[in-house]
Amino acid sequence: MKVTINKIKISGISACVPRQQRFFSDTPETMRITRSTGIHSVRIVEASQDAETLAVAAAANLLEKLNINQEELGALVWVSQSPSKPMPYGAARLARALGLSTHAAVLDIASGCAGYIQGILQGALMIQAGAASKVLVLAAEANSRIIHPDDASLAMLFGDAGTATLLEQGTDSMGFEIHHDGSGDAFLTTNAQGLLTMDGMEVFQFSIQRVPELLKSLCETHGLSIKQVPLFAMHQANAFILQYIAKKMKLSEEQMPFLADGFGNTGPASIPLLLCVLSEQQRLPNQIVMAGFGIGLQWGGAIASMADTQVLPVQII
Repeated sequence: MKVTINKIKISGISACVPRQQRFFSDTPETMRITRSTGIHSVRIVEASQDAETLAVAAAANLLEKLNINQEELGALVWVSQSPSKPMPYGAARLARALGLSTHAAVLDIASGCAGYIQGILQGALMIQAGAASKVLVLAAEANSRIIHPDDASLAMLFGDAGTATLLEQGTDSMGFEIHHDGSGDAFLTTNAQGLLTMDGMEVFQFSIQRVPELLKSLCETHGLSIKQVPLFAMHQANAFILQYIAKKMKLSEEQMPFLADGFGNTGPASIPLLLCVLSEQQRLPNQIVMAGFGIGLQWGGAIASMADTQVLPVQII
């Protein structure tokens, strides 16, 4: 699917991570994993926290900094695969926690790595349709709750984080492209015990094939050359995948950064978290390309203006 949404803007982005960190001892196995992933530690929730805790903290911070009254929000979109409980999923619970009007629409999206793109697309569509003038998109994950701590290949890769993105009516345009392939369902899934399992090689092969195709198609559709794009804000899967894609597309490290060391792969939260981390180091360019890819298999991208976007520093709770 390809679509362009007009008269829209991303007003603000915030991210929140838990204070608790998981470090890894130096063994031959852990050193091999960290060399590949580029991740030496991750952030994990405490017993009293979950994905919704992180999402609420990120949202409250964003609304305060942007001076937004909760009554102004016409909709809330909740993106996660690790809600505090499966039924009810969480969007209404989060809206209540944040003090939104009961007239606001709420939408749950049970999606992972590509979920942020899907979430902001749904928010943008509601604004374009005139259903809301402001939409809050929350993307958060408590991956540590669905990973066995003894499974080093996953426990050393995935982390927990929460993010909030405010979309509203504006003068910009956003271009989207979304794909899926259900034949890869088993490559990244949960087992009978509800714990995450992953076929790393299959996920790698999928990523290095589909993601470059997506980025080229997205740029061509919107009249951009790959070389013109100052920043590809990618789902922070791991360092090896992003470095391979960058090399294949002849992109610099500055164009396609990996900044998940110390956080881990945080699923749908990884793109907004990346932008918050990056904004602490430099001014973000006016136009960026974002892409999420993984579980499903699903992959999607968006071209967005960041000229009027307030990106907040990462909050630690």
